[in-house]
Formats: sequence, structure tokens, C-alpha cells
Amino acid sequence: MEKEVIKKMEKYLEQQIYAVELAKRLRRFKVETIKMILEMENTDGVRMDWISDGYYYITEICEILDPQLED
Repeated sequence: MEKEVIKKMEKYLEQQIYAVELAKRLRRFKVETIKMILEMENTDGVRMDWISDGYYYITEICEILDPQLED
């Protein structure tokens, strides 16, 4: 990853949001996304491969930020 991107991410995490709070919000987003998909009657327009990829990367980021599950 480019050093500039890493610096921007570090700055964001230091100045904008705490890592643990970001991990909580991302985990909640994952749960709500899956719930929305499960409640949809027609998922023809939904790119499940994109959702699967996003779910994987969000999980990885959450584990780096705060490797514990929410209460």
C-alpha cells in the first residue's frame, strides 16, 4: 500500500474516530446489510459477489482495529 494512503488512514484514525468505535460501526453495517438482503424479495439486481468481497474486507479491517466482537 502506498505510504501516502497509510499516512492518511493513520491521520483519520487519530483525528476523526477511535479505532474501536469505527470497528463497532463497521460491524453494525455488516449486520444491517445482510439483514436487508435477507428481507429482499427480489435480489436480481444485487451483486452478491461485491457484497461478499466487501463483507470480507470489512471483517478484516474490524479485526485489525478491534479484534473483539461487540457485546
